[in-house]
Amino acid sequence: MAGRDDATPGSATDKDQTPRETTEPGEAAATRPSPPQASPPRPGDDRTTVTPAAVDERADGRSLGQLVASATRDLSALIRGEIALAKAELKQSATAVGKGAGMFGAAAILAFIAVLMLSTAAAYGFVAAGLHPAVGFVIVGGAWLLLAGLLVYAGLRSVRKARPPERTIHSLEEARGIVSRGNTVTPSQPSTPDGSSRS
Repeated sequence: MAGRDDATPGSATDKDQTPRETTEPGEAAATRPSPPQASPPRPGDDRTTVTPAAVDERADGRSLGQLVASATRDLSALIRGEIALAKAELKQSATAVGKGAGMFGAAAILAFIAVLMLSTAAAYGFVAAGLHPAVGFVIVGGAWLLLAGLLVYAGLRSVRKARPPERTIHSLEEARGIVSRGNTVTPSQPSTPDGSSRS
């Protein structure tokens, strides 16, 4: 059995005497796995870095200045439309007012004719009552003249009550005084350390 132990290859003594493989520090560093690196963008990958300028450019494909200009144009168009609508409404109102004024004029003419006819009828009524025709017409004419005098008197009183815009005039005078005082005030001269103003 002793001979069998000597002849057996790869015995324990042989294993102990086998030199172990050693690695140098440089080799160990070389064998370490490298950190994962960012892969280059793929052809189908459209992810890009978003910046404020890009955000402005992405708004309908227009820049901020173009958006402001477009909003200004829209506002101008809206104002022009409102003005055109106001003109159309005023035109309709003016047409209605013109028609009303024409009707008032026609009514005034008809009323004048009616007054003449009624006045003549009243005068002939006095004649039928036994008065002279001239007296009858004088009575009717005097009545209308008295009514006209009353209307003139009422109109004069109404005109005398009218006054100029006193509050507006007073405000304008105050504003003119403030402006004139502001123009006449001279700027104050900077003072020196001893308290006297510089000339």
